[in-house]
Amino acid sequence: SSADTKQVCDTVLEGLLPAVGADIGAVLLFPEDVDDREHPGNLRIVAYQAPEQSPYRRVSTKLSTSVLKDGEAILARDISGAADPTDFGSLRDIEATSVICAPVRHEGLVHGVLHIYSRHAKRQLDTDALELALAVGDHLATILDTLNQKESLTASLRRAEDQNKSLSQLLEIESDLVGDARPMRQLRDSIARVAVS
Repeated sequence: SSADTKQVCDTVLEGLLPAVGADIGAVLLFPEDVDDREHPGNLRIVAYQAPEQSPYRRVSTKLSTSVLKDGEAILARDISGAADPTDFGSLRDIEATSVICAPVRHEGLVHGVLHIYSRHAKRQLDTDALELALAVGDHLATILDTLNQKESLTASLRRAEDQNKSLSQLLEIESDLVGDARPMRQLRDSIARVAVS
């Protein structure tokens, strides 16, 4: 369910941000019915953490697009000195000095991206943080797949229980039918055909 997904993503951010020394983090996922998984505009914010609960601001579209297309994580540092201000404009607005954008992927399927930011020049994100974010993103995708499988199995079980109930009701009706005359056999056959469909 979406509540389970949000809870897992919140837990990921609660553990990851302090582990890498980041200030801000977000998990953005594609809705399940989205086919275009390379366009960052299709991502939805599932979890977000920041100091003083400041509002979320989307990371550079260029970074997200690159991560979604290539399936590889990106570490950007010293953003304030970037040559092209349009590349990192949104990151400058939140005063980020470094950012990691990592895919949330499992077995070739990209579920979304994980964004983490540092706003302190003395505490910039590094390659160790990049490796951890990538591993966490991959593990998160595995958990999301497991949650989806659980939901699918639960739905299948409900359908099977409903079918079983319907068949039981039909059997109760059939057991009330007495006699072996031709019309009674035809009626039982009709009931059996309805039960199958």
